[in-house]
Amino acid sequence: MQQKNINSLQILRAFAAISVVITHSGMKIPGINIGDLGVIGVDLFFVLSGFLMTYTFKDSRVGLSFLKARVMRIYPIYLVISAPLILSSFMQWNDADKLYNLFHNTTLIPPLHGSYDRANYVNWTLAYEMYFYVIFAIISFFFRNKIKSSIACSVAIVSIMTIIKYKYEIGYVGWYDTSLKNVLGNTIVLDFIAGSLWACIYNKIQVRPSKLISYVVCACIVIFSLEMIGNNMKGGLDYQSSLLINSSIPSFLVLCIISLTKCGTSKIEKSLVYLGEASYSIYLSHLYIFSTQSVEPIGYFLRFILLKFNVENIYTSNVILIFSAILLGIFAHEIIEKPLANWVLKKRASINNTEFVQKA
Repeated sequence: MQQKNINSLQILRAFAAISVVITHSGMKIPGINIGDLGVIGVDLFFVLSGFLMTYTFKDSRVGLSFLKARVMRIYPIYLVISAPLILSSFMQWNDADKLYNLFHNTTLIPPLHGSYDRANYVNWTLAYEMYFYVIFAIISFFFRNKIKSSIACSVAIVSIMTIIKYKYEIGYVGWYDTSLKNVLGNTIVLDFIAGSLWACIYNKIQVRPSKLISYVVCACIVIFSLEMIGNNMKGGLDYQSSLLINSSIPSFLVLCIISLTKCGTSKIEKSLVYLGEASYSIYLSHLYIFSTQSVEPIGYFLRFILLKFNVENIYTSNVILIFSAILLGIFAHEIIEKPLANWVLKKRASINNTEFVQKA
């Protein structure tokens, strides 16, 4: 994939992260269902993960090697950024639940039954990411081929989902039910499959739409999706089906269009590419501004400052807080994510050199 196309995916990442931030800000605009942007954002993250894991497939990095790389990408940054939230929540949890909640918050392993009290509320998506990575690691170890691994992984995930749905009455969305059976049986796992299969045929597609056409079409898809979500999401056990039709499919179409478009040349696009690089940190840290729990020290402080300056307009306050959440994510990206990523790379290089010397 050319750099310009990689930039396209980073721009998509930026949009996904900002969408989640907007949703958790509680921002509302009359006549526009902007509050559900985060639903689309999560689906975009998942189809992107499926696409990138397959597109960047290397037969030299399969099985345990692949899984180690993903674990080192997900966990260190998550644990460091979430540590204050986990510690604060730990002090508030009931004694009977402390170790239970601590275990699931640090390992991201879904409980067998029911849910747990999530300190960093958005961590539910990471359980789905790790589920896909585990299945892909196992499948790729045996096939060692991108297309075969993608197809076999798709068959495995769909089979597991079908069996779980047949055996259990499930259908609640991922952020509501974090149990193992809901993770395995949630139709949102189809996002990963769609992205993965798209990666298998991506290079065969020669169409390259212009940026203007791509942006306009994608904007229309997102607006239509938001309207569909607002009109059809009723909650309950049919929630997953609504998400599949109204969010997953539109998100996949956006991925297809943007991945074929060469972006990242204008100043605005370059800024969005950088935000895409910082998207994981933005995603993990923004609840310090907009917390659904009782822990939002930075958010309380900012609201206090806004009131002191007589900023009482709800839209102005929301925009300022959204930008603050993005800036906090950028800070976390530069201060935490980058140093940790460099440390992981050096650690992996050291291990690889040691193994090479031992084999020699």
